Amino acid sequence: MVFKFRFIVLFLLVFFIPRVNRAQRAKAFGIRAVAFYSSQQLFRGAVIWPKPIFFPAPMLVFYERFFLAGPNLFFSPTKREDSFQWRIGSQFIDDDDPPISLGTHEEDYRNRRKSTIETNIQGSYSFGERKGYRVGGLLAREWKEGNGLHTEVFAAAPLLPFTSLRARVSFSEKGMSQYVHGPSGSSGIGFTSLGINGVMPFVPWDGIILVNFTRFWIMQEANQQADFIRGDDKNNVFSFRVVWNAL
Repeated sequence: MVFKFRFIVLFLLVFFIPRVNRAQRAKAFGIRAVAFYSSQQLFRGAVIWPKPIFFPAPMLVFYERFFLAGPNLFFSPTKREDSFQWRIGSQFIDDDDPPISLGTHEEDYRNRRKSTIETNIQGSYSFGERKGYRVGGLLAREWKEGNGLHTEVFAAAPLLPFTSLRARVSFSEKGMSQYVHGPSGSSGIGFTSLGINGVMPFVPWDGIILVNFTRFWIMQEANQQADFIRGDDKNNVFSFRVVWNAL
């Protein structure tokens, strides 16, 4: 309910922000409209909603450095074309029913996590021909429940024009693993994944389309059999994101 309320408030704010000079607005403020579809909803490899989901949402951009998307806020001083990119931000985590579900399902054992907030920092370095190769990582700290640290490292390589192959592996302290998988979760490696990312930059509007298919494997038997997972340790997810620079 908290997520839904914040989602509605942010959506309404988009239409009631005071008018400013066009030049000032272009420099100081922007809106990116995002429409997102996913075949199911996963949290670090764990299924939290097994039915397709969809939601439209605005992203507010300030000075091309600060980004507010729903209850999540992050800061990035780097640009898309930079070889080295990094950002720092905060993320609201909630496994309740999504804003729009495209299938009938009720909350169950997958939705027993308490809502929380974490801060994270992530960075990546691109290199090679047309900067098609990339390595990077993420370090996150959960604060509200005292669950500790979560880390991820990844590597990506070009596959076809406008597509890339990405591998990822995660590691968590015991508290975070228990938060994700259940009370019997174990510290150490959490999940591995292998995915294909596609980009469609040539669209008839000022924006982009992002397509992704990823296969996740939850690692360690203690995590696989934990109460929030119950053997559902191998999952596929297909997602489709449309971005429009509306303002």
